[in-house]
Amino acid sequence: MKVFIIENEPIAVQQLESQLRMIIPDIEIVGKAGSVEECVTWFSDQSNHTDIVFMDVELSDGTCFDILDETEVNASIIITTVYDRYAIKAFEINSVDYLLKPIKPEALKRALSKSLRNYAGDDAEKIISALAYTCADQDKIYKKRLLIRNNAQIYPIRYSDISCFISENKSTVLISKDGKRYLMEKSMNDIEAILDSYEFFRISRSCILSRSAIADHYRIKGIQYSVILTTKQDFEIKVSLSRSSDFENWLNRK
Repeated sequence: MKVFIIENEPIAVQQLESQLRMIIPDIEIVGKAGSVEECVTWFSDQSNHTDIVFMDVELSDGTCFDILDETEVNASIIITTVYDRYAIKAFEINSVDYLLKPIKPEALKRALSKSLRNYAGDDAEKIISALAYTCADQDKIYKKRLLIRNNAQIYPIRYSDISCFISENKSTVLISKDGKRYLMEKSMNDIEAILDSYEFFRISRSCILSRSAIADHYRIKGIQYSVILTTKQDFEIKVSLSRSSDFENWLNRK
């Protein structure tokens, strides 16, 4: 992920760069500028590219909004400032986020996460993994979001919003709790390997369920289970006979 920093205070530049590298160690800082003139020159050069622009509002020769009046910025914009009076203006230019200084780590992570909606780089999943960790949860192994690619769009889906994964027409499909379907690039085996085994359980070769999405379950044919989800479903969900005992133990885990 490439980042361009617009800031006329050297200390503020160092602090932001340090925070960014703490979150994403291999993030690429492609440029830094502290004036409107410098920025217009950089963005007017078609060979220059960045994914995210951090813009301080008040610069040495104007404001960051002057840059947008003079040249096109094809990147996600995150406004950084000590003032809250520019919030409406930031909204008007469709900035991804508005961060008040001093910038808090969690606010910065939130802004970076929002920026991923417009990011399609090969390292996107690695970045999602980095953003999944919080300062109070550094020892957590499992990610909090799953990255879904759909053409040029990227959708970070929270695991808490997932109902199930199913195998359908030789493809893997994620079904969210609001009923939306997302075609996955990964196989069922690959997905199972990255899931928290407490929250998710593979009930058959073709289905992985989320614990929080189970509304009810009941026995059929003696020891086999049928499951009803909180999500409206147009297909029957059955636990395979070979997994029934493990499914029962999983449900009873505290």
